[in-house]
Amino acid sequence: MPCPANCVNCNPNNICIFCAAGYIYHKGSCVNICPAGYYNLVSNCVLCSLNCSTCNYNGCTVCADGFRMQNNKCYRECANSTTLLVSGSDSCNVVCSSPCLTCFGSANTNCLSCPSGSFLANSSCISICPTDTYANGSTCTLCSQGCGSCNNSTVCLTCASGFYLWNSQCVRTCPPLYYPFANNSSNSSTNVIGNQCMDCQSGCVRCSDAKTCLVCAKNYYFFNFTCLED
Repeated sequence: MPCPANCVNCNPNNICIFCAAGYIYHKGSCVNICPAGYYNLVSNCVLCSLNCSTCNYNGCTVCADGFRMQNNKCYRECANSTTLLVSGSDSCNVVCSSPCLTCFGSANTNCLSCPSGSFLANSSCISICPTDTYANGSTCTLCSQGCGSCNNSTVCLTCASGFYLWNSQCVRTCPPLYYPFANNSSNSSTNVIGNQCMDCQSGCVRCSDAKTCLVCAKNYYFFNFTCLED
């Protein structure tokens, strides 16, 4: 028996496993567009979160009737308009604690949004975002992996332990032409802040520190851990 339409591989029960190019897999079938309540993720239809009508990989974009979106999630809206509930079994007899603007519970660690001038972090409202986060509108968002502090999702300022700053990113291994410099008290005479990838000496493509070259570039010759021009 042939596989279903637009399917290139199926199991013995004639249920599709892999769709043809240009089609999206959904519950054993191959479709052009994911149905309502699903979104396309790498050619697979993925179910939206609870109470969400339409969504994408960032979260919900439109909530079902009777629900309100907050931080790309849908919550049941209470009559007082400040309390948003995670599930229908929760009670609307909740008053948000200061400084929460909207909340999902009565504690001041149950915030969903904050007043102007403060930021949401770990369901609390704070005046300054933690070091390893950045202010993304009114929300504190985690820096990218390895960042100790950052300006946004792409620009690291300092790196966490085990990472080195290179080209505004934090890497575990420095690329060619650079060596890992770990800043500590013994390096207090330098102007370097935190761990960074530093330039190798001229003509050197791999080095262990500023004075110890391991591999020289073309047209340079190796002598006593330095690179000299031919």
